[in-house]
Amino acid sequence: FYTLENDFQDKWIYNIKSEIDLSRDLKIAISEFAPPAQIVANGKVWQSYAINTVPNKSWPTYIYYECPKCRKIYPPTGNVVDVTADLEEAPKNVCDMCGTLMNPKKFIIPLFGFSTLMGDKPKPVGESKPRSYYSTRTQFWGIDGLTEKQKAEARDGEVVFNGKKVDITYSPGGKLFVLNQGNNDSGIRVCPSCGFACDYSTIIKGGKHNTKFSKPCGSRNLVTVSLGHDFSTDILKIKLPVHDVDLKLPDGVSPKDQDISVLYAILEGASTALDISRDDISGCVTEFQELILFDDTSGGSGFVKYI
Repeated sequence: FYTLENDFQDKWIYNIKSEIDLSRDLKIAISEFAPPAQIVANGKVWQSYAINTVPNKSWPTYIYYECPKCRKIYPPTGNVVDVTADLEEAPKNVCDMCGTLMNPKKFIIPLFGFSTLMGDKPKPVGESKPRSYYSTRTQFWGIDGLTEKQKAEARDGEVVFNGKKVDITYSPGGKLFVLNQGNNDSGIRVCPSCGFACDYSTIIKGGKHNTKFSKPCGSRNLVTVSLGHDFSTDILKIKLPVHDVDLKLPDGVSPKDQDISVLYAILEGASTALDISRDDISGCVTEFQELILFDDTSGGSGFVKYI
């Protein structure tokens, strides 16, 4: 499948031998089309092979952090870096939730789409559906860089429940990013030169690989990255009060797990009470245990403002 056009900024059109069009939002494509994912089309199974490259252009690349202990993800705070940037030169931050030292990671935004391997023939669809190879996680980036109009629409407020204050912030233009960190959060290995990509566990002797045109690539340098996509939409940030009771959590359950349960209870309740399609709203929890509700459409549709 090959990129044909960029439709409405975030829609990516893929064409298989000029016969079949597959349309995916990029935040879905980074999971469904990330090599070596398999895609069913026209009764055939096609395998993704590479992340498309464009001459004299590079994928936007950011440095972020993930705590290896509590798994909290910290969004990028710096500018775009080169995909080949040496992470050894980046600072090692400390998780402010559990105090664990965190190593930097990189994610790229695959703006140019994905491709199969030229000459690779599709296989017939078997009895079982190809498994989902990767999963994604949505993270809150922030609400900086608002226009004057968006600043005028933003609202701060508070609600008191049983003497406890809940801080609420509504803002259009909230920035979020979606991450595909590969299997077991180990990343995906990518050739910055030709875009060849593979799972981290795939054995590549000496870095030798072919381009998507079935020709040997002149580069053997594979970098480990995550795949990401950033988007702006309406957000509702809810800061819950701190418990004054020391709750003993079951083994394997973190405070964030409790926050996620509360988040989904709010989403389900709002969907039912306000007659909002559950597919139109979603949410995530920040590293500071704030609940983020957002319109699940780029640019926002006003649903969380209604909530």
